[in-house]
Amino acid sequence: MKELQLYNVDQSDNVFIHALDKKLTITSPATEVFNDFQEHEPVKVNGDVKAKDALILMKRADTEMKLVVSSHGDFLGLISSNELNEQNIISEVSRGVSRDDVLVQDLMISKYKLHAFDYEELSRANVSDVVSSLRNYGLRHCLVVERNQHQIKGVISANDIARALQVPLSLNERSSFGHLYNAIANH
Repeated sequence: MKELQLYNVDQSDNVFIHALDKKLTITSPATEVFNDFQEHEPVKVNGDVKAKDALILMKRADTEMKLVVSSHGDFLGLISSNELNEQNIISEVSRGVSRDDVLVQDLMISKYKLHAFDYEELSRANVSDVVSSLRNYGLRHCLVVERNQHQIKGVISANDIARALQVPLSLNERSSFGHLYNAIANH
């Protein structure tokens, strides 16, 4: 076995950040802004997790959204910090649920209420098409599905698009895509 030599970290050493060969623009292919689950494992949370614990986990992991799954791994819906807000928790408490017993599945957006783009159609669209479409629906997240196979392929996030385009996005806006669309239009 070969022993590797160790070196001291120099004061000028820094973290390497991969620079993309080309900058993302509104005319870039839409497939460049969606989180493909074949390339990146989706972040998941069990529906039986307490809402307050899920919010802490999301903040620690620096994620804005998680897929909600059953204890058997079946897809149930999506949860984001928007759904985990104080107002929604109080709404559950007003229905007689103890604050400590409010679960992710009580606040999540059920898969039956979610919208999705077909991957085939998305592959022929550009970023501007996506932003415009989602602005019209007022969505912050949208799934991407392969309709013929009934598989959820990924998700598109307003935050990811804003970050990639390097435009500001206020998470407090009710319609993040609307805000993003305006930022892009003025960019």
